[in-house]
Amino acid sequence: MQQTENMSIPAAAAGDAREPAPAARPGAEIREVRSPLGVPDILERLETAARRGRMPGFHPAVGSFRVRIFGEAFERELIASIAPEGEGSVVRFRLRLMPMMPLVLGITTLVAIWPGVWLTDSMLKAYYPPAQDWWPTWAWYLPLTVLPLPWAARSMWRKSQATAAEEVRKTIEAVERETR
Repeated sequence: MQQTENMSIPAAAAGDAREPAPAARPGAEIREVRSPLGVPDILERLETAARRGRMPGFHPAVGSFRVRIFGEAFERELIASIAPEGEGSVVRFRLRLMPMMPLVLGITTLVAIWPGVWLTDSMLKAYYPPAQDWWPTWAWYLPLTVLPLPWAARSMWRKSQATAAEEVRKTIEAVERETR
């Protein structure tokens, strides 16, 4: 299942100052790039820039292209469609979250917590025998490991959004520079 971040609400409605730049947030507006070139010429120039290392993660398609946005833990994909307009073209962007990393993070978290209970319990019993008379290990281990997860995930998400916003800005500037 693909998650698409809707980019239809104006950026001014996007939230408080602690939030990352609006370009990587759901509901934020991503600006368009207008070019005097035609659709094939834009794709050709961007492909040349990608071969020269100026557009990493570039993947062309017919009338569109994709660019990988490296956003720390949660990567995104900037999907652009190119449409003829007047004597030139307009490039419209949308941002899509790559679903693999959130899935990997969730599965890893679930798989890692319960074996940690067993490991901690066996270590306590092996190195500190009076621990056998305490509470069961899971009763204190699970709250210590599970309760901080929402804050850790939120922090990872915010850092990823901030990094992705900067990458989106740089990528759009590169597209604009290459298609003049």
